[in-house]
Amino acid sequence: MFEVERTAVDLSSIPPQAQKAIQPGAPPQFRAMAAKGSLPGLNESQNLLVLYTIGTGTDAELAAQAKASAPAFAPPEVLASAVQSVEHPGVLDWLADAFAKNSQLLQGVVTNRATNSNTIARVARRADSALCEIIATNQVRLLEAPQIIEQMYLNANARVATVDRVIELAQREGVELKGIPGLNKAMNSGQDIFGGGADADIFEELLAKESAKGDSQDVKTADLENMTRAEREAAEAEAEVDPEDERNRPLHAQIQNMSIAQKIRLATVGSREAVHILVQDNNKLVNSAAVQSPRVKPADAIKWAKNKSLSDNVISYIANKREWASKYECMVNLVENPKTPLPEALGFLVHLRNNDLRGLQRNRNIPGQLRRQAKTLYDKRTGGNKKG
Repeated sequence: MFEVERTAVDLSSIPPQAQKAIQPGAPPQFRAMAAKGSLPGLNESQNLLVLYTIGTGTDAELAAQAKASAPAFAPPEVLASAVQSVEHPGVLDWLADAFAKNSQLLQGVVTNRATNSNTIARVARRADSALCEIIATNQVRLLEAPQIIEQMYLNANARVATVDRVIELAQREGVELKGIPGLNKAMNSGQDIFGGGADADIFEELLAKESAKGDSQDVKTADLENMTRAEREAAEAEAEVDPEDERNRPLHAQIQNMSIAQKIRLATVGSREAVHILVQDNNKLVNSAAVQSPRVKPADAIKWAKNKSLSDNVISYIANKREWASKYECMVNLVENPKTPLPEALGFLVHLRNNDLRGLQRNRNIPGQLRRQAKTLYDKRTGGNKKG
């Protein structure tokens, strides 16, 4: 995501001897020196081009050495100045990865006019609060590349004041944030989503905690792919979220004091526990953001599909998301939920097994048309045989 093409650079400004030292056929000791940023006769800007050339080459060991050397072959203040002279987007993109753990050097990357917006978006996703603030000051860039705003929004390190300011900018200028549909809908709702809310410092502390918890949960979920079916079912049962769990009561209480904007951000960035609480929120902007949260897993959708107390728009969203609704258990739950839109529920009937169709005929909680259609389909399949 947010890739930038890393094309070859023009090395004509580099002394011929240094150019020869980085060629594939050059003596190993010279290529090793190049990967450490220690070739003689080069200034820092030239060394960065050499390191990039080695770092994007085919020799994996030397490429790793070049990446490790980039933030350390010269003093930070000298390197920061050298980065400002780089005019190649590919080099700056590579440096963004090489400098990932050094905010001072990343500042040189994000403030360079030649840096590709996708590079800045990638940096904004993991930047510390100070670097996020620097990124947020370039309003022209933000309006041209909304993906930067979106990635900053997803970064729990970004301060509330910083995020609110860039969201208000996007709202004022009519910029769509398509990558965060729940927030985008709220921005265009006409409601005051920023009014009131919890103290900013308290919210930031909670957001950081819940975001870290959510990241950990995502890692565990990813590990499920490598498990056997029995192991996966056991792990999913252990990870199942109960919003009424006693341990979630403090989170319930804190959420009640939040503004709409804070709830939406927590639903987008926070833990699955937070999402399960917020999907039940009375405000449709909040519960819509929760059901569209990147934290939501198919197991969550299956559980929600049978919850008759959830908002109509939550059930409708689940019914129209093919990835979730195509799962058999989710289809059954949706058909049995009276809040599922009738056209969608009728469409699911043809996929149901005979025993489920038979049960629907006696279900007085669903629309009569749905019961009659279930009977018609069942009779057609069984020839009217009640035992199916």
